[in-house]
Amino acid sequence: EGEGKGRKRGRDDEHWGEKKTKLSTGMQSAHDVLNDKKLAKEEAVDSGEMRRVAAAAAASKRLREQEAAAAAAEEEEWGQNKDKEEERGEERRGKRKEEKARCGERDKAYAIETDEEEEDKEDSEPEMGRERDSDLLSSSSAAASSSTTAAAGKSRKLAKDYQEERRKELEVMRHEAGGKKSFGKIKVDLQVDDADLLKDWQVARERFLQRRRQVGDREKDTLTKLNRFTQVLRAAKTSASRTEEGTGKEGKVVNKEKIEKEEEKEEKGKKEEEREEEEK
Repeated sequence: EGEGKGRKRGRDDEHWGEKKTKLSTGMQSAHDVLNDKKLAKEEAVDSGEMRRVAAAAAASKRLREQEAAAAAAEEEEWGQNKDKEEERGEERRGKRKEEKARCGERDKAYAIETDEEEEDKEDSEPEMGRERDSDLLSSSSAAASSSTTAAAGKSRKLAKDYQEERRKELEVMRHEAGGKKSFGKIKVDLQVDDADLLKDWQVARERFLQRRRQVGDREKDTLTKLNRFTQVLRAAKTSASRTEEGTGKEGKVVNKEKIEKEEEKEEKGKKEEEREEEEK
């Protein structure tokens, strides 16, 4: 019996050992499966995060490239505009220099011709004095007088032509500098100080501001006239109603005095407004 119990206990121990081994193996495999799932999940999260980071980095890089390209294009455009402005300034300065040179050449030519005529006159006088022959004297005097007359006529013509050209040039310059332009029903005299030193867009802006100020002044003047007209109408209506309300001799005298006072106030207001307009 003892041996039988021992064998049975041994078989039970072996059976329990097998079950324990199977249980431990199953637990280990389940744990491994969970670890594998956890690792797979972490890898998926890491890969997704890496993809998002890579996409954000690529987008940031593209944005920086676009900003750099836009800045380069803007700088290039600014450089081109600056070159154009410098070219326009050079052209304007060149035109002014040419104009000054032409004026100087005309003045110089006129002065040289005048000096030559005076020298001819001075040289001709002693020569005519030394000539004793009456025929030669008469002929030389006639030739000298004719040459002097021709030279004087030529100098007068040159001076007249020069004055006419200068007058036309001044008219053109005055028209270009002050060019009156219509704005509504008023004439706006556009004047910009140091226009040659400003750029085209700066001159245009100054002229626009002048127009806007002029229009604002015109609107203020119109509103002032409307207010004045309304006050006159109200005063006339009030004076008429007071005249109708006054009864008896005393009432008429009082109403008349009030009307005269109101008329005096209106006249004073008109005179002050006229004085302000004259000052403007």
